[in-house]
Amino acid sequence: MADDLTPTDYAFLILLDIEGGEVSNADLHRRYGVRLTGPTSARLNAGGYVDSKTDVRPYRHAVTPKGTKVLGALLEIIDASTGDPNGSAILAALGTLYGYRLRGGDGPRSPARAHDAAGLERRIREVYAELATERGAWVNLNRLRPLFNDVSRADLDSALRSLLASPDVNLEPEANQKRLTPNERRAAVRIGGEDRHLLSIGLR
Repeated sequence: MADDLTPTDYAFLILLDIEGGEVSNADLHRRYGVRLTGPTSARLNAGGYVDSKTDVRPYRHAVTPKGTKVLGALLEIIDASTGDPNGSAILAALGTLYGYRLRGGDGPRSPARAHDAAGLERRIREVYAELATERGAWVNLNRLRPLFNDVSRADLDSALRSLLASPDVNLEPEANQKRLTPNERRAAVRIGGEDRHLLSIGLR
């Protein structure tokens, strides 16, 4: 947990991470009734937790890998020694709600352990190889996520987004959205403002 962040800062990081990719102030206001501006925006950008584009209107924001990492730490432990009992309670509530939301409403459970990013990416490749019928075959994330119950959703999503930078990795939405089951929809990872359901590894 970062000492320089307030409960409000964490709330915005959670919203941005749930949205995935860039989101505009107009979208934030329409969906949640808030805009990321002023001291909160300045603090999150100065700390490297958020990357904001202020040369366009409305402003657009995206959580950075550092921001995702600090959220993972929030899920693991809520520091109750800040000297501000109300602030600590707010942080605890935010962490619990964030974990609940990312798990698709499955209810509270013990916080997941932190994972080495590179090791997690290797593990995703190994699990994919076990699930895929052949190299490059499409595998729905609904089949992959249950094999990572020891990993927080935030960490797994971050690893999937990082893997997308590799030339042999693809993450795409299901073309026929009507055929998606509720579980398949919940298993999607949010990237670039859209839900990606299918993973392919091995073809360049």
